[in-house]
Amino acid sequence: MPRARLTHRRPLTDERGRFVRAGSGLAWWGERLAVVQDDTRSLALVEPETLAIEWVAFGPSDPDAKRDKLDLEALVAFEDALYGIGSGSTPNREVIARVQPGVSCTLYPAPELYALLRESHAFCGSELNLEGATLAGGELVLLQRGNGKPRNGRSPVDASGRLDFRELVRYLEGRGPLPKLRDVRSYDLGRIRGVRSTFTDACAHAGRVFYLACAEDSPDAYSDGAVAGSSLGVLGGARVAIEGLETKAEGLALLSDTVAFVVTDADDPEVPAELCKLELSGFDA
Repeated sequence: MPRARLTHRRPLTDERGRFVRAGSGLAWWGERLAVVQDDTRSLALVEPETLAIEWVAFGPSDPDAKRDKLDLEALVAFEDALYGIGSGSTPNREVIARVQPGVSCTLYPAPELYALLRESHAFCGSELNLEGATLAGGELVLLQRGNGKPRNGRSPVDASGRLDFRELVRYLEGRGPLPKLRDVRSYDLGRIRGVRSTFTDACAHAGRVFYLACAEDSPDAYSDGAVAGSSLGVLGGARVAIEGLETKAEGLALLSDTVAFVVTDADDPEVPAELCKLELSGFDA
């Protein structure tokens, strides 16, 4: 029987009192965890044991107004850069940020990419809202969060789809065509306390794609809602509620078969995100 149990949780606050406000995605950057925030244009590079933080700004460090934020909800590391991926829930969120810590940042508006995702009704359902991504076998696995409201005769859907990542990078840099979306699959992620669970992040590990999901009672892809809990699972495999964690878990990174890190988002700019350590068992291949 698989289990995911919270063992430690600590706020992501530095020695000066600055903190991660809205942790929305995690990726390993060497031996540190890179945390992307969905409401400000900066990354936090975190040493997971000491919580020492290095800030990497790629724009104003003050929080964006909700209507203006890039809403970077997923983060992947590839070669010498980190790629933050916008949710696509509004036109200004159709963007990918390429960040080379200490070197440069480039923002790539990508309306054609997001139009491609919307054209696949099997992938986007009633409202597009990218919330998770990971690299697996050279492909970018995207997770669509099905927390939208029904519209145009379509229901919200939780789904995964894949793009060739090198082709995507070439497209963003103006050196090639837009890659095709393939292998679209939909999922029923269950419920927690009667609230439907929907994707919030992904992480490839040992040949499988793990995911986070949150049971959030939100009316649509733009608004926040009350959280009943979070869960962890494997695409196409087992899933369980995370024991001891009833807040909104938004970023996932595995250290080993038995240890995972998640970052939380309280949906409150005055409350620090937390880095949580989980003990995993029973997720055997």
